[in-house]
Amino acid sequence: MRAPPPLMPRMQDRSPRPPSWRAYQMIRADLDRGAFPPGMPLAIVELAGRLALSPTPVRESLARLAGEGLVEERRRHGYFAPRRSERELAELYWVQAACLVSAVGGAGLPTLDGPFRAIAPNEPAAAAGSAPRSIDELIAIVVARVDIDVLRDTIMRLNAQLRPYRESEAEIVGELAVDRLREAVSSAQSAKLRSALRGYFGLCIRQAPRIFRAVSKSVENISSID
Repeated sequence: MRAPPPLMPRMQDRSPRPPSWRAYQMIRADLDRGAFPPGMPLAIVELAGRLALSPTPVRESLARLAGEGLVEERRRHGYFAPRRSERELAELYWVQAACLVSAVGGAGLPTLDGPFRAIAPNEPAAAAGSAPRSIDELIAIVVARVDIDVLRDTIMRLNAQLRPYRESEAEIVGELAVDRLREAVSSAQSAKLRSALRGYFGLCIRQAPRIFRAVSKSVENISSID
């Protein structure tokens, strides 16, 4: 198997936080940026060496991440970057869509005090010259306006689980669908954003088998390289 992508550079950590907390934060950051392909073994000793920590806090952090569904634990085989089935991938897209639409104010949902701060008409979606390009950036703009901590954390956790599939997702769903979502995020119209979210993630759900096969093929190709 080809060597995995390098972990993010680490600054010398003088934090009083316990090692298990630091290991969790560092491994979670690498998971969030898609550093581990689906199904990749997460060797405790190797990770501990890269993070300059002992194996124990790394093992504890992986157990916590497994409990959160961000890594997979296989008894007697250790921990792995999660590999979803086609159905599980479609379900993740469905749940993320439901959470995002709920955050924007989906019809029929109970009203909470200020769950979503709509984009003001004169408020740019991003700084000039740095318009959001990726789905992650678009979702981050939406999440930044969600005032419910639990909902915001849930959306970001789902996003972390879907990140290894984003590259294939973008190729299969197509730039036109992303453009429609980008336009809706910048429109300051909640109804338009809800419609665009349903449309985009509806495509993702329908194309989940193709996205799954594309990622699985990519992982198989990596595994075949000495």
